[in-house]
Amino acid sequence: MTQSELNDLIVEFFPELKEKFDEEMAWWDIEEPGSHNIYGNVFNPFAIDEILIDPKRIFDFIEFVLEKDDDYATDVMIVTVLEFLTDVLRFRKDLIKFAGKRSKDALDRLLDFFGRT
Repeated sequence: MTQSELNDLIVEFFPELKEKFDEEMAWWDIEEPGSHNIYGNVFNPFAIDEILIDPKRIFDFIEFVLEKDDDYATDVMIVTVLEFLTDVLRFRKDLIKFAGKRSKDALDRLLDFFGRT
């Protein structure tokens, strides 16, 4: 999966982020931003609020991407998205029940690594 394809998934799954996504892309002008930037600047601020409202929606998306078995996409989901969400999830462990198997496995490793159990 290319970074462009991964970036485009945000708007495909979360159309309400189109304006923010377009603003971020315009900021980069002609340079293609990496997915770590796009997910960190566009998706994460949304996800940190949305996971408290509709955790299944957020985890379904993360699991969908992880199921692609793409190294780049997996890296973005774990390093940029799930690691960011651990700050909420260590206090709201009840939300983890909405995570799929791959997301749960990654979260367990992250929470253990950062001592956020």
